[in-house]
Amino acid sequence: MQVISGQIEAPLLVSSALEVRGTVAGSVTVQSGADFVLRGVCRGNVRIAYGGRAQLWGVVEGDVVNEGGTVSIWGIVEGVVHGTRATSHVSSDSLVRGGVRE
Repeated sequence: MQVISGQIEAPLLVSSALEVRGTVAGSVTVQSGADFVLRGVCRGNVRIAYGGRAQLWGVVEGDVVNEGGTVSIWGIVEGVVHGTRATSHVSSDSLVRGGVRE
């Protein structure tokens, strides 16, 4: 898995295995077959395509849109977690300000 630290410009398209330790300055799209780990802040939305996987540790300032992938959230989502046709796990210690919607 590739690891990137610091400030990352966005939009960020994840097509393989990637861990970000820092801040993504906008939205992230996780493609099918890709693995994304966020240990920091995303200043936009995180979209997980069908077959994509994401672990979100930290803060997502937008929405999390799961379009058929797998996402686990341990942290804060300022927006809404959309879990259409998907597997979404939100830790009991997490805070989702906008709520969870299917």
